[in-house]
Amino acid sequence: MNLPETPDPIDKLLREQDAHVPDDGFTKRIVSALPRRRPKFPRLVLLAVAIGGAAVAAYWMPWRNLPPLDYSELFTQNSKVLSAWLPFVAVGVALIATVWTALRRKE
Repeated sequence: MNLPETPDPIDKLLREQDAHVPDDGFTKRIVSALPRRRPKFPRLVLLAVAIGGAAVAAYWMPWRNLPPLDYSELFTQNSKVLSAWLPFVAVGVALIATVWTALRRKE
């Protein structure tokens, strides 16, 4: 059987004194005095990786085995066109997202 807990008087005092304490700009001065955080991956490294990935993808992709891009067959139930072109689309989206992230990153 659990007995009802009695409230802790110290906990009660701490909760009652939950008022805002003005710091007169102390926090702002401390944060502005901290050294700037260096980015883990600079923008140029990320762009170089994206360009390298694009080159490797262009070299390794089986360009000769692709069926012609026929839009009438693209979204049929048993589409060989969609399954053949899907890896190309996935690699392209990944590379575009990497370049987009590199260009939007604030240093």
